[in-house]
Amino acid sequence: MDFEYPWRFTGRRSAVMAPNGMVATSHPLAARTGVKVLEEGGTAADAAVATAAVLNVVEPHMTGIGGDAFALTQFDGEYRALNASGRAPAEADLGEYRERTDAEDDGEPVMPADGGLPVTVPGALDGWATLLDAYGTLDLAEVLRPAIDYAEGGVPVSEYVARQWTNATARVAQFDSSAETFLPDGRAPEPGERFSNPEFAESLETIGREGPEVLYGGELGKESSK
Repeated sequence: MDFEYPWRFTGRRSAVMAPNGMVATSHPLAARTGVKVLEEGGTAADAAVATAAVLNVVEPHMTGIGGDAFALTQFDGEYRALNASGRAPAEADLGEYRERTDAEDDGEPVMPADGGLPVTVPGALDGWATLLDAYGTLDLAEVLRPAIDYAEGGVPVSEYVARQWTNATARVAQFDSSAETFLPDGRAPEPGERFSNPEFAESLETIGREGPEVLYGGELGKESSK
């Protein structure tokens, strides 16, 4: 195995190797979730979806079921790619978009970074379900359970996440529903504080019980689009 790289990064970590599987994420609770799924006999697809769902809870500034998902898979010698990036809404109209944005770059309209206008159809959840249908041994409710438990019970906010959260305070505060959830007591959580998201836990419970369709045209989708 070649460990020579063209780029060098400052760090104290050495290469990690494992005989039966590995999970690499930006948060230890998410990685631990994926490893536990593998240890209990789940497939890489089961572990990947469970891990991604937990990341929704522990790093809400980075991931969410309203986003996209991509995967490269190799099962039984077959290589496949999943592109679960959301499309523009069915009734999206370029002319209307141009009229509704004030941002410009060299005189040309620019899609705003915040609000509902730049939102595409959420692809992540459908992508998770597709992976599980093709390669999973667990159902959606089972792989979402760790994320539900963390969202209900709360997780300690890491120093890095707290810093990113603080940096986004002004943007989050623009929207009352977002501020109510992500700015408890009117501020971002401090490092080490426990953050819980019971409403998200309830949404995941609903998805696990009713399937991803509840987000695509179902009650959860209608609530999310308000």
